[in-house]
Amino acid sequence: MQMKHHKSSLEKHIKTTIAYLLVVFVAICSSSCNSRVHHIDEFYNDDGGFPASQFPLIKPYYVDRLDSRNPWILRLNGYLWVNIGSDAYKYDVTDVRKLSVESRIIMAYSPYVDEHPFDDPQVDQSIREHYYHWFVAIQDKNIEVGFETESAFLEYIHSLGIQQPDWQTPDDLFGEFAQTGCLSWIPDCK
Repeated sequence: MQMKHHKSSLEKHIKTTIAYLLVVFVAICSSSCNSRVHHIDEFYNDDGGFPASQFPLIKPYYVDRLDSRNPWILRLNGYLWVNIGSDAYKYDVTDVRKLSVESRIIMAYSPYVDEHPFDDPQVDQSIREHYYHWFVAIQDKNIEVGFETESAFLEYIHSLGIQQPDWQTPDDLFGEFAQTGCLSWIPDCK
């Protein structure tokens, strides 16, 4: 009888220890999972919320996508328009593949070409032939410019004092932001 009582007591002790360790484990995981930096300006906290993904550049610029099956889009503020005859084409940068932010200057590359931006085939052809792939946005000066060629883009950023962008992919940047809440250009992430 005493052996049965000892076995029952030992099992109870083991269960209590396991429960205690589980609580400690959950507490440690919870504290490490919430180690993201929280920013005073809420703009820099928004990650889009599942299944969407989003990360901030320089306020008010951000990059987002609906879900992992969709391309990343750099949302512009409306300063970049292309006039085609009586029509105008407003850009957001769709299918962003490379990004760099240096000295509060946002640089992006996208291979995207919209096959049918308008119903008029002549306008469609003109836009496809002169599509921008390299972009610069400077929030402080309300500047958004696009370039058809890398050489024109490089010439422009050289005039701004940037020799070569430090390119990163949106996936890598989002991963870093999701994990830490920080990116090198976010004001309180220094």
